[in-house]
Amino acid sequence: MPATPVDVITWLDPPEQTDFAVGAAVTWHASFVDRITHALVSPTTVTFSTSNPPFTSTPVPTVVSPTSTGQYQMDFPIANPGGWLLLVQAQGTGSVAVGSASIKIWAFDEGL
Repeated sequence: MPATPVDVITWLDPPEQTDFAVGAAVTWHASFVDRITHALVSPTTVTFSTSNPPFTSTPVPTVVSPTSTGQYQMDFPIANPGGWLLLVQAQGTGSVAVGSASIKIWAFDEGL
């Protein structure tokens, strides 16, 4: 059976925020939805990666387990100032397609 396309929906807790203080922690969520049936689907592997040049220019991957079908989350501590790129990638077999999504956030030292 060919893979069906999926939408990757990603968001942060606290919501509607992309600027954070160094030392803050956010919960990063991702959902995978079949574009045809609109049902949540679980890929075989989901990896959350972070990069924060110049501190970590190579993404640091973390494989996570689902909290429920098609729902994933990772608690993410913000250790360094500057721009962060958060990338979630899915790899699947069978009916779940490969997909990815990203979020750009900014971290500032306290008092700035």
